[in-house]
Amino acid sequence: MSDAEKFVFYRYTVSVAAASIFIALFLVTSLYHVVQLIQTKRWNMVPLVIGGFMQVGGYAARIKGNHDPWNLPGYIAQSLLLLVAPVLFAATIYMTLAGIIVTAVARNIAIDRAKTRTSTLDEDDITLAGIAAGSNCTSTVSSTELNNSKAEDIVVEPSHLAAAMQTTVLKIPVVWITRIFVTADIVALMTQGGGGGMMSGGGKSKMEMGEKIVLAGLWIQIIAFLFFISVGVVFDRQERIVAKLKGEEKRGAWGRMMWVLYAVSGLILVRNLFRVIEYAQGNDGYLMRNEVWLYLFDALLMWVLMVLLNWCHPGKVLMVEGAGTNGEMEMEEGRGRKGQTMELDEMNRRG
Repeated sequence: MSDAEKFVFYRYTVSVAAASIFIALFLVTSLYHVVQLIQTKRWNMVPLVIGGFMQVGGYAARIKGNHDPWNLPGYIAQSLLLLVAPVLFAATIYMTLAGIIVTAVARNIAIDRAKTRTSTLDEDDITLAGIAAGSNCTSTVSSTELNNSKAEDIVVEPSHLAAAMQTTVLKIPVVWITRIFVTADIVALMTQGGGGGMMSGGGKSKMEMGEKIVLAGLWIQIIAFLFFISVGVVFDRQERIVAKLKGEEKRGAWGRMMWVLYAVSGLILVRNLFRVIEYAQGNDGYLMRNEVWLYLFDALLMWVLMVLLNWCHPGKVLMVEGAGTNGEMEMEEGRGRKGQTMELDEMNRRG
């Protein structure tokens, strides 16, 4: 049997240097995400953190392939860990969009109702009263955030949040956005995991069948992601129209978070397309024979994704601008007392 007819784990000498570099890179960003998770208590970031450490484990397992290229457990470990980690990244991204929608819509509702109540207010500050984890808290926001020459008292009340929760995008209720896309993510995860498990059975036929199942899981994730991006684009376009009609040039922190979501979604799409081509070519394909493409179109892209979410962390960005950056929250204990930061709703923590 020729080399091309065999199922070979690695058709190159695994680079210890490249694997070691990305172990260090993913370890640093993952540990920083742990710190940010503790600070913000934004639990929808947990899948991302787990995925980061899976990347560390995956590249550590690849080093084993340098010393023992025919070690089946090591090959399966690196394959599964590196395949599944981006699925967990996607879960965090899906949950973040729901938080963005609630943040933006509740803010708009609060502004509209504030405008109907008063037109003569202090020009220095905007007092924003909100609900955080079921308790009252308040925060101070610069009036420039609304692009108004006069400040307005904006009171984000439970009714605003309840109304925001009724928002639909492409006829999908916001409360279902997370459920639908995370469910698709779970299906993709189970499919890719099942394919990886079949590959662990050994034998050329099982290996090839496992690759086909993994390929199906990748397509599920790509289709779900394209639909997800469509939902995000439609919502973003609607909010831009609303902002233009109100004469607002700035959309606040959630607007920046949308651009980051576009970026990280694009990174995952490119990575998944690379994996689809890789598995479609088969074990003897060009991409399987050249290790550099794995690091260029998978490792590097996923590391950039994690760094982007370090830089623009949902747990901090989806707080009211000007309200502080340490993620802490001070409850209102007396009349007129103001805390330093707030979340618009517990949903913005959990997605």
